[in-house]
Parts: sequence; structure tokens; C-alpha cells
Amino acid sequence: GDEARGAPVLNPLGSFSQNPSPDDLSSIVLVESNRFAVKSEAVLRIARNLRRPLPALAMVGFAFPRVFRDCVYDIVGANRYRIFGREIEMCRRMDSKLEGRFLE
Repeated sequence: GDEARGAPVLNPLGSFSQNPSPDDLSSIVLVESNRFAVKSEAVLRIARNLRRPLPALAMVGFAFPRVFRDCVYDIVGANRYRIFGREIEMCRRMDSKLEGRFLE
């Protein structure tokens, strides 16, 4: 189906995005039909395809100007550990269940 797949930003599929620099790992990148979305645009597009209530929240988010949304995205990103907590500071190990969800 329309299952989402991920690619690390350091992977060639993740790095040819609209990020200002290949060394900039500060944002999420979404590739849909050869189009790119970064920051708040990527998050809201992803949320549209998740379980309720996220699609409805995404629609509310799209009502705001992108400049405002990206500012909120940057603030949340800079304070994510304070907001969401910090569990483990290491990458999750790839298992067979996750392996098929990532592009090579």
C-alpha cells in the first residue's frame, strides 16, 4: 500500500533534499512523488496519514503560514528533550521488522 518508508539523512536518498547543506541534520525530509517537504510541511504531511486525531490536527496546522509553522517546529526541535523527555541517546538497532521500512 502507501506505506511510508524512511531513509537516513546521510543516505544519498535523504541528503539530496532541500536542506541547506548535506551537513545539516536538523530537519526531517519527506519525499513524495519526486517532491520534497521539510520541517513543518513534512511533519504535517506525514500526520495526515497517521491514526486519528493526527490527520485532523494536521489540517489545523496547515491553516497557519509556513513561516510560523517552521518557527514552532524549530522551537519544539530545540526543546524536544525538555518537552518529550530523553530516553536513550543512541540510535535504535535495525531489526527485521524495521529493515523493510527503510530505503537503501
